[in-house]
Amino acid sequence: MGALKSILHVGISLLIGFILVVLSIQVLSSVDSAASTPLMENIKIVKSTGATSFTGVTEWHTETVSTIARGASSIAVDSSGYPRISYQYDNDGTLMNFKLGYAQWTGAEWVKTMVDSVEFGTATSLALDNNGNPHISYAVCNPFYCLANYAEWTGSNWLITEDLDGFGSLAIDTSGNPHISYMYGIMAGMTSLDYMYREAGTWISNTVDLNPSSRYISLKLDGSDYPHISYYKEETLQYAYLSGSEWITQVIDSVLYN
Repeated sequence: MGALKSILHVGISLLIGFILVVLSIQVLSSVDSAASTPLMENIKIVKSTGATSFTGVTEWHTETVSTIARGASSIAVDSSGYPRISYQYDNDGTLMNFKLGYAQWTGAEWVKTMVDSVEFGTATSLALDNNGNPHISYAVCNPFYCLANYAEWTGSNWLITEDLDGFGSLAIDTSGNPHISYMYGIMAGMTSLDYMYREAGTWISNTVDLNPSSRYISLKLDGSDYPHISYYKEETLQYAYLSGSEWITQVIDSVLYN
């Protein structure tokens, strides 16, 4: 499950575009290149707001969170309605020394911390547990391969688990355990949509479906902590859910995917 499996993520991890917009009910984060300096981009928060709070629906407000962000971001909203964002940044402009950053709105200011060094960087997925603690699925990439990592805030420090099977869409269950859906493999005809979760300190993984068409996967848990996954396969939008111990898949739409 170590580096050998992680090597299979090379290439596909580095094909991620540098602009990813993530929408979450009233709040979304985005990378804004219009106001960027060379080799740098601004990460902004966009909110619908009635005044200065992050609630209400009267108008859209944007503000800059970081001026050195680069690439993908992910957003979550805490119980107070305040946004949290995980993102990548490159503070020296070399595109060779990416960091995984985490920004939290306190109600008065953005507090930003460095979570981990990710070298070339790649996608990131953020989720909050019932206590409001952040959890992040991400990858550490170099020119040869990517390693899948998982970071969780313990209340005093970031605890990082390295070299998992994959990185992708993250959800946290009611017991605080992480669940991740991801695409395993990069060669046509040799990929699979996989799902893993941690239980009693042990990571358990299984295959949901074979040969998904894209690594763009979304995972949510229902009220009973059962996983539900949307993904693309054979130019169709598909949906998978766990029924007992069996994965059930359905075709939702057959619109071409490019």
